[in-house]
Amino acid sequence: MTKLAVITTGGRQHLVKEGDTIVTQEKLEGAITLKDLLSEQSVKLQAGERRKGAKVKILKFRAKTRELKRAGSRPQFTPLTVTSIT
Repeated sequence: MTKLAVITTGGRQHLVKEGDTIVTQEKLEGAITLKDLLSEQSVKLQAGERRKGAKVKILKFRAKTRELKRAGSRPQFTPLTVTSIT
């Protein structure tokens, strides 16, 4: 039977099992240990290399004045791999 756990990182909850990879916007490094929200299990995670995500384009247009604003950003994220659930 597969062990499942519910963890929270970056204000979001994730349902994970061993070997899963999740993405968070927090700056985390090395090995991390989190508690399961439903039971008292311990979840060990390994943080990967911080990367940039896809470009997010923002466009604001105001009618009748022909005013146009463009902006964009590339949010950074950290992949986390679940190594064990005990």
